Amino acid sequence: MSSITKNQIYDKVKSLEHEISVLKIALIKEKFGMKTTKKPVSLEGIWDGVEITEEDIEASKESLFPKKKESKNFSQRRQGIKMNENEIGKIVVDSAIAIHRDLGPGLLETVYEVILARELENRRLSAKRQLRIPIEYHGIKFEEGFRADIVVENKVILELKSVECITKAHKKQVLTYLKLAERKLGIC
Repeated sequence: MSSITKNQIYDKVKSLEHEISVLKIALIKEKFGMKTTKKPVSLEGIWDGVEITEEDIEASKESLFPKKKESKNFSQRRQGIKMNENEIGKIVVDSAIAIHRDLGPGLLETVYEVILARELENRRLSAKRQLRIPIEYHGIKFEEGFRADIVVENKVILELKSVECITKAHKKQVLTYLKLAERKLGIC
């Protein structure tokens, strides 16, 4: 029985860490329908057949979310045609449904928040995350107010929930945000 040195263990751990990183990228790429390339990588049979190269790793650092093809509406948006709350809301709901279809239920709200914000930006909408909604009372502004998960085009407030059902308290939270921010549409 041969003894293993600390350096050999360290080298093996580093090698496995790299393979795990590559496989995480491959999993994300597969989840989002991104094409893989020709160099096969596997972690001792756990992930056989995943193909990825160093270029894939570099490209994934730039963006894990490829931009969608623009439709006529998004082209018009860039040309200065303003969208109303209902038009924005339709794009938000379509995006949220697509993301939920891809990722499924049960993830933390933050995961959905990050991905939805990026998806909306890919669809040429401004999406600000964790936007502060202050409270004003008798001319005094309290910054300790609330934070909306996402505000789209400075018109639509999104409060994301990763729960089995939306409660009255969740709806009241969105209504509070709408009233304080003086906005017309909120989605929970």
